Amino acid sequence: MSDKAEEWAQQLLNKTEGKKLEWFPADETEFDTFRADIGDGFLFSIQRSTNGIDNKVISLQLRKGGSIVFTEKADNFVINSRAVAGMGGTPDDRVSKFRLFSDLFRAAQKSAMGGDQTIERVQQLLERLG
Repeated sequence: MSDKAEEWAQQLLNKTEGKKLEWFPADETEFDTFRADIGDGFLFSIQRSTNGIDNKVISLQLRKGGSIVFTEKADNFVINSRAVAGMGGTPDDRVSKFRLFSDLFRAAQKSAMGGDQTIERVQQLLERLG
């Protein structure tokens, strides 16, 4: 199912960057989780969590009516060839998947937080302070 997750992640990234898909914070308490409603009760969510100092996990989920229909994770953990052999794919595949999920997370975050408009507004407010 990883191929489908990567296909969806790329489509979501393209639509987000093209301003055809809008993301929102999942709720007030989770700063690293964003969601996008795609219609018919389906929504995607993307979440970034940190394990240790530098290890990050990004989870992409498809939900319907509060239930998780599909989930896929990508991480940046140190990989050795034996671990990869047991997980399927090559180290390059895992790095590529993590980069794709990271790009989608950043695009979703920018969409949800107002991106450039927020930065411009804060700049205006700071300038008004003198």
